[in-house]
Amino acid sequence: EVFNTASHMIGSMLAIVGALVLVVGSAAQADAWKIVSFSVYGLSMTNVFVSSCLHHGLLCPERTNATLRMLDYVAIYPFIAGTFTPLCLVFLHNSWIGWLFFGVIWAEAVFGIVINTILYNKLPKWMTLTMYLSMGWTGVFLAVPLLPTLQLRGVALLGLGGIAYTAGGAIFISEAPNPVPGKFGFHELWHIFVLAGAALHWALMFFTVLPYRHMGGDAADMPSSR
Repeated sequence: EVFNTASHMIGSMLAIVGALVLVVGSAAQADAWKIVSFSVYGLSMTNVFVSSCLHHGLLCPERTNATLRMLDYVAIYPFIAGTFTPLCLVFLHNSWIGWLFFGVIWAEAVFGIVINTILYNKLPKWMTLTMYLSMGWTGVFLAVPLLPTLQLRGVALLGLGGIAYTAGGAIFISEAPNPVPGKFGFHELWHIFVLAGAALHWALMFFTVLPYRHMGGDAADMPSSR
């Protein structure tokens, strides 16, 4: 699967660079919340692309390939939770809402990992995709507490990223459109939408979360003018 392997190999390299940019930027600010949350986000993003790259790129026995496929599917759960981690720990670490959502989203990730590990060859594709999307769209519950700090640009990037993943998921589950089956079909389109969603959410981290500043310790927070 040349295209699928190449696309997510590029995604892996960009994820590593993107994670380093965020973590180094956080270290320059000496902000522990950002350092920790961006480290989690960066590792989960790199893991999801590396897992996909290995699954699609290695020629191996069916049993090994099945294990790689399972790891590919399982990696998506911590990636979703990892994407929400900076929003919870940077913006809402002084709020019970932030910690509640943080606990819920990671509990969902653990549940998804366990279920897919045990039943990875038995779960229908639509059920796995439904678990991904329902987990991702629980983020709407953060819309109200995050709106003052995310502002319009941040909300737009968060929402557009979610829409990209959802559109890609719809293509993946319906297997349509399927322009050139076997060369550039529905699965390749799914990979492109995943890259687009990841890029939009990284832009959210870079342009909205990274510049965020705390005033007077953590007593009052406001976005930086950067």
